Amino acid sequence: KIAETIRKICEDEKLIFNVPYEGKKYWLKGKHYESCFVDGGVFSSVESSSAPFAIRSKSYIVKPVNSLTNREKFEESIAYMGDLYDNKNNIYDLSEDPYEDNQLLNKKKDAARIVFEIACLVKHIYEKQKFDYCFLHGPLQTPVMPFSGPEFPQFKKHVVKNILPFFKIDEKDEKNNSRHFINVYLASLNYLLKSKFPIYGIVERTTSTIYLRNLLYRSYKKGKVAENDYNKMISTITRYKINDGTLLELILSDGQALKPLEVEKQIPSKAWGDWDVQMNSFPKTFIGYLRTNSHQSPIRIESLINSDNLKKDY
Repeated sequence: KIAETIRKICEDEKLIFNVPYEGKKYWLKGKHYESCFVDGGVFSSVESSSAPFAIRSKSYIVKPVNSLTNREKFEESIAYMGDLYDNKNNIYDLSEDPYEDNQLLNKKKDAARIVFEIACLVKHIYEKQKFDYCFLHGPLQTPVMPFSGPEFPQFKKHVVKNILPFFKIDEKDEKNNSRHFINVYLASLNYLLKSKFPIYGIVERTTSTIYLRNLLYRSYKKGKVAENDYNKMISTITRYKINDGTLLELILSDGQALKPLEVEKQIPSKAWGDWDVQMNSFPKTFIGYLRTNSHQSPIRIESLINSDNLKKDY
């Protein structure tokens, strides 16, 4: 019933569209596009008594029509190797008790990877590089609630200055966590809005229900879905861990896509506390889906600006 309801909503609102991809015809134009692919990664030591780790974010830039020597290049844009317990070689300010629990340690690693990846995108915009398309492997915007606790430290000054050259550090405002992950991440996302080229986040395997939930909620608010039916479907989605990918497999055929919905990635919560202003300032994200073939679940596509030509971009 949920799949039938979702399909009907998508058809009524004309959200499903065909992507006219034909290999030979596409590459007549596609070979002239210069594209940039950004990805980041973290290596952590298996030693439980220490926290050395390395992190880097790289860009793969390719223009198929160019000669072999100029066709592609790799740029290691942002890299760091250090120890999260070493005051001299750490990307964070150390707290009074540096030997925090593993949960906080993992959050620090996640936040560092997220910032390094977006810093790579920022670098391309800051240096006025010109691409036809830029793709981030992963979501373009991540929920920041897990990093909002009072125990989460700030990035060191030199780290922020080195990886985010546009970021202004107000020495008078240091007490207000200006170098905290949430402030740094918010400023970076807003900087992406200045981009002259389209930037997309590509999520190949998703456990998220963000599209389904927003689509159902929107239909409920419009009066197209009864409140009781809405609550039952949300309960079923939660109980059986149904995600966007698995359900949209039943709706989309090969070469079909869903038009993006404008959604809030930062879900309102009383736990925001002192971060209320920042949380309400994050840009909205446009989220759509594309099914490329029958052997793979639909992939999630995120952007901060809605495309004027979805068929061409998808």
